Amino acid sequence: YRGLDLPSLALVSDSTSMTTAEGLAALADVTYGRRDLEHVCVGYIRNVVPRADPSYSHPTPWAHVPVFVSAMPAAPTCDGTWVTLESARSDLSVRHWWPIVEHYLGSSGSPHSDAL
Repeated sequence: YRGLDLPSLALVSDSTSMTTAEGLAALADVTYGRRDLEHVCVGYIRNVVPRADPSYSHPTPWAHVPVFVSAMPAAPTCDGTWVTLESARSDLSVRHWWPIVEHYLGSSGSPHSDAL
């Protein structure tokens, strides 16, 4: 499935390695045009891949990927499709990270809880 997805960034690649804080700052810079946003972890996605092909760059057989959200409202400055929580359900409910995001945004009461 390819389509709408969360902005993401690998912390480790062949040429670089970043701490979580450095990665969040870099992703915030790309997504929001600023590096100073605080983030909170709202859950983890577990990918289970018993036998990976050469294109799979995550740990096997399990990869636990944290899902972070900005702790304060910020308008995205990068290209993309940004949707409300209600309009996202039809396109994003098939994504394995959707239950984490839906639960957080639906229960947070945050002023920016209605937009992804």
